[in-house]
Amino acid sequence: MRSRVRSNIRKQNRKTIIGIIVIILVFIFFGSNLLIGYGVLLDKISGEKKIETNSLQDVDYIAPPVLNPTTEAVNTEKINITGFSAGSKEIELYLNNKLIEKIKIEDDSSFSFKNLILKPGNNNIKAKAIDGKKESGFSNIISIIYRNEPPTIEIEKPKDGEIFKKDDGPIIVEGKIEPEFKVTVNDILAIVDDEGRFLTRLSLESGDNNIRVEVTDDAGSKTTKEIKVKGE
Repeated sequence: MRSRVRSNIRKQNRKTIIGIIVIILVFIFFGSNLLIGYGVLLDKISGEKKIETNSLQDVDYIAPPVLNPTTEAVNTEKINITGFSAGSKEIELYLNNKLIEKIKIEDDSSFSFKNLILKPGNNNIKAKAIDGKKESGFSNIISIIYRNEPPTIEIEKPKDGEIFKKDDGPIIVEGKIEPEFKVTVNDILAIVDDEGRFLTRLSLESGDNNIRVEVTDDAGSKTTKEIKVKGE
């Protein structure tokens, strides 16, 4: 009785082992191909979705316009803004984040806003491209300073009408302007520090000496002051 049971157990074990070997062989010969095929199928499906998504994005995308560089500071209220835009029909212009004007693009993809009125001080200008209901992001920003008043000069030394002894040597001419401006004293460029203070030395002649101080701002506007001192 026991020998029959053992014999049956041995037969079942052999079948189990044979079954495992068959499964391993099937996986070795066919499993890798099945996995590769499955991976290729997933890549194909994913790729088709990406292509479809990108195509939709490309259809909706409008490149931002490009504004041409211009001067950083001006002394006139009106200025022209030009630029270029591809693949759009209209351009919106913004001044300090406020929509100012909307124009159509020329056949060569260029555009020009004429006589834009600036505000005194800093002006930040940017644009958007429009095509029907679609619009681009903002363009590059152009910053322009409109200086509607001439620069100022403060001459601290010497005082107008002051008398100096010629033998004492050169006198010091000292004053204050805006730090980013240029100043000349009797047509000689003076050094200006970070606080806008300038200083230079002048030799005097006997009698009356005219001292002419001229400041030029970054917009090209000029202011001149003259004082007279006497050398003895």
